Amino acid sequence: MVFHALDLGLSYKKATGTKLVEGNVMVHDAARALFRAPFACASHDGNDVFNYGNQAALELWEMEWDAFVGMSSKKSADEADEATQAERRALLDRAASDGVIMNYSGVRVSSRGAKFRIEDATVWTMKDGDGNKTGQAVRF
Repeated sequence: MVFHALDLGLSYKKATGTKLVEGNVMVHDAARALFRAPFACASHDGNDVFNYGNQAALELWEMEWDAFVGMSSKKSADEADEATQAERRALLDRAASDGVIMNYSGVRVSSRGAKFRIEDATVWTMKDGDGNKTGQAVRF
């Protein structure tokens, strides 16, 4: 998770020009700082399966780490609501083509069915050294 936290930070900086976590965070403290950050951050791999969620994200989705990581990211929104799923897919496709989407707002659903609104989110596409998409992430 240390390397993934670094990848999240580096890819966010490349996509937005700003730091994911404010302040001067030492490399060895990056994973802890991101996990405890005062904002939600989550990512999924190239198959849209969550591979990271910080404490704030886990609290919003009302899940433990082991349940969140490995879950299809489409389950983060109401699966029965076709319009919500279509909007979510369009957002991810647009972020893949544009690299980053700023100021996103949308409705998501916790594991217990509670709906919550994401405001002012940044969604970005993570890439490997060759520029191939490896996943996508969100910060809000």
